[in-house]
Amino acid sequence: MASEPKKNGVLKTLQSVLAAMFGVQSERKRNEDFSSGKPWRYVLLGLLMAFFS
Repeated sequence: MASEPKKNGVLKTLQSVLAAMFGVQSERKRNEDFSSGKPWRYVLLGLLMAFFS
């Protein structure tokens, strides 16, 4: 059976955005983020984190 891409929840998305902002996100995790999840979550959380930092 082919494995389906995992869906990212809000907490996983927040963790990815924080890791990306600090520059410590692994290549594997970045590829996983780009292949799953909803792009608007990353954009929205990224903008909010940048605004409130």
